[in-house]
Amino acid sequence: MELVAAVSAVEAERVTAQPPARVKEKLMQQIALPKAPDLASLIVRAAQGHWHKALPGIEIKRLFVDPITQGVTSLVRVAAGAIYPAHLHHGTEHLYVLDGDIVFDDHTLSSGDFEVRLPSTKHSSATTPPGEACLLLVINSGHDEFLS
Repeated sequence: MELVAAVSAVEAERVTAQPPARVKEKLMQQIALPKAPDLASLIVRAAQGHWHKALPGIEIKRLFVDPITQGVTSLVRVAAGAIYPAHLHHGTEHLYVLDGDIVFDDHTLSSGDFEVRLPSTKHSSATTPPGEACLLLVINSGHDEFLS
């Protein structure tokens, strides 16, 4: 009986023992801070990457996803007459028009124009002028919600 009690006491001490302070500190740092990317830079050439059909007439090419903020940098091609639905922003959206025009209900952005929308703001549906396409650089959360 004494042997069982002694083994139980040793086992209980082993289970509740604290790690050395340096080990605990290192572990807590790793848990608390997201790990930074291991790359110093990233180059995506024009011919690299893949265009994915997101909606009829709208293609997206993801260029980068920030591992810390999860922000997504993409090129977006909007074909002539395509409609991007109204949506709610769940994070900040940066929109830069590289080529063409993008037409919203209350404004039009043209080549070289920039717009930023803060979280919880809405964008109306968007399209292009008749017969024209548009190329956009978009940085956003990647989690916008389409509105019906």
